[in-house]
Amino acid sequence: MPLRWTGDDGKDRKAGALLDGLVERTGQVWRVVLMTDAGDAQRAFHQSRGFLEGHDGAPAELRSFALFR
Repeated sequence: MPLRWTGDDGKDRKAGALLDGLVERTGQVWRVVLMTDAGDAQRAFHQSRGFLEGHDGAPAELRSFALFR
């Protein structure tokens, strides 16, 4: 079940505008992948912008991998 993002301070609005601008400018890109911490607020924020967590992918489950050094 998607969480509801309730951020309403200036910092949250700026972050939302920045991410919206990125998505708009990369409209021709097939996938935009973001990595963030696992907090509920992060999930709700990104879902409010149309992003899905990999395991919530539709029409099929997605996998993601990362190499951290």
